Amino acid sequence: MLTRFHKGADKRRPFSCFSFSLYLSPCLLPEHPDTLDTMSRLANAYSGLGRTSESRPLRDQLLALQKKALGPENPSTLQTMTNLVQSYLQQKRYSDAVATATEIWEIRKRVSGPEHADTLTAMGVVATAYAAHGRHSEASALWDKVLEVQKRVLRAEHVSTLSTMGSLAALQERSGDLKVAEALLRTLLAVSEKKKSDEFTQSSYRTRLGRVLVKEGKFADAEPFLRSALAVREKQAPDFWMTSVTRYVLGWSLAGQEKKAEAEPLLVAGAEGLLKEIAALPELEHERVREALGQLILLYTNWGKPEQAAAWQKKLDEFNTTHAPDSSGQPPNPR
Repeated sequence: MLTRFHKGADKRRPFSCFSFSLYLSPCLLPEHPDTLDTMSRLANAYSGLGRTSESRPLRDQLLALQKKALGPENPSTLQTMTNLVQSYLQQKRYSDAVATATEIWEIRKRVSGPEHADTLTAMGVVATAYAAHGRHSEASALWDKVLEVQKRVLRAEHVSTLSTMGSLAALQERSGDLKVAEALLRTLLAVSEKKKSDEFTQSSYRTRLGRVLVKEGKFADAEPFLRSALAVREKQAPDFWMTSVTRYVLGWSLAGQEKKAEAEPLLVAGAEGLLKEIAALPELEHERVREALGQLILLYTNWGKPEQAAAWQKKLDEFNTTHAPDSSGQPPNPR
């Protein structure tokens, strides 16, 4: 099978296979379903490996063909538009992302109605684009509206409702509305525990709640949530970058309680783990690295250890030089 990925396969192979399929496509019409399917798979493969500069033009071409052959309201056309929004976000073309996401939303409202599940999903895409563009108040208002409809039409514990709550909590944390973020995350954790979700999912909610609590200065309150989360993550994925996030946030909570000696190894391990895995770290999560390094600098400064503080400041400066902060105000992915 040409499109199959398998363990140990050369990552270049799928592209040569897809490209060969496109080479054969002149035997078919450009709008032939097989041609469109191959273009879609190739674009998704490029995107999956972060090759946005190659995936986006292909998606532009695919969208034009789909609108001509299938129509603008066809589900495949709308999916390509949604994928294109993600490409725009990756390239920081936020105005284009908002415009395309809004077009999808308008089509969904016209075709399916204002409260259909597909329409609500489209609203979430618009909210994500708003947040990426730094338009936090508009994103928050839209997610609030989505959440209200989901609670009424679906149910409070529906997976889509919970996903919206998670996105809204991430936005409110980044915007500084920590009380709202805390309330949302406590609800998410309670539902997760009630539904007996897997341990890693619960550990994610505990880490996120713990991070909000330390930002509020509730260091002691955060500690048990973070210890519980770290126990799960160290058992299941000790070297994963998300485990490093939990380590440094727990260290942060201990430092806030003046437990400097206990906080130090956790902050160091968390920061070093994130720096080690920077190639695997999504760009939106780079703020976690800055946060971890910043807390280490603060720890050593308050501890009266200027040499250590200066060493970590140097690492932070080097990181910022090679990974410039995103000034858009885009909230990081929930973790």
